[in-house]
Amino acid sequence: MTQPVWAEYTVKQKITPMANVYSVASPQGPVGYVRQKRLKLREEIIFYTDESQQRVAFRIKARKVIDLGSRYDVLDEAGGRIGTFGKAFGASLTRSTWVVFDPSETGELLRVQERSKGIAAFRRVWDFLPYIGDLPFPLKYHFDILGAGRVVGVYDKIATFRDHYRLVLNEPPPVDSRVILGLAIALDALQSR
Repeated sequence: MTQPVWAEYTVKQKITPMANVYSVASPQGPVGYVRQKRLKLREEIIFYTDESQQRVAFRIKARKVIDLGSRYDVLDEAGGRIGTFGKAFGASLTRSTWVVFDPSETGELLRVQERSKGIAAFRRVWDFLPYIGDLPFPLKYHFDILGAGRVVGVYDKIATFRDHYRLVLNEPPPVDSRVILGLAIALDALQSR
């Protein structure tokens, strides 16, 4: 039995020398354009309404410069916080795990976890191999989006050597959709931090 689809997006990274750049689209058309300058001490990712980069839709900002369990605020165009997510450091030692927090930040609304423990382990070994670790990882990896202990969406890598992903939500998320789109970008842009 196939799951119902509430929303679907594609996330594609474009190769550029000084910034991580992504385009985000739904089956209805473009949703936004994302830019993250590289080598910033405090991570900030800006989500624009389109490729002209004239209007900010929202931004993702790290709370601290360096933090193994960093929290990232998702801020609307006026700078107001609309949500928070962070890497679950302990759980991420075996497979990458991220959490979308409730407004009080004491509970989890969603948990986003790398699906395969085997591929997660292989990705960690791959990164440490001399010379080989600098090459793109040769296997696709996927994340399950869990809410109330069940899968409510997926984030799948759809290209082997390119950073192209498909985000599918089976039901409306318990947070603003911009938080989910921000986390989708973070799963690529911030994954190895």
